[in-house]
Amino acid sequence: MTVFAAGCLAGCVPQVNAIVEVFNETSNAGTLEWQGTSTGTEAIAPCSSDTVISLGPGYWQVTITEGSDRLATSLTAPATGSFYQVFEIGPEGEISNLYSGDQHGVPGRPAGFPFCMGQ
Repeated sequence: MTVFAAGCLAGCVPQVNAIVEVFNETSNAGTLEWQGTSTGTEAIAPCSSDTVISLGPGYWQVTITEGSDRLATSLTAPATGSFYQVFEIGPEGEISNLYSGDQHGVPGRPAGFPFCMGQ
């Protein structure tokens, strides 16, 4: 019992069962919001591939917004294992789901991503 308590004094690491990633291929900022056992909002930088959030097990509502485009979806993170959900904000601002599944099939950057590299 003492070992467990001492280990958490430094900060217990929350369980991660769902990872949500967003590629933004526009020169506009967007937002990523989530609701479940916790809630939050994170800015999606223009021309970026570094928006990643980690969620614990359970039901989650995820909303991505860029300009007037908005995509709301729900996902259920498993009690064990990891689930990946990858989205793309395309060059014209369209928001789409690139991948849902386990870590073995997670795609790399979208084909159109070089569009942003010169900006």
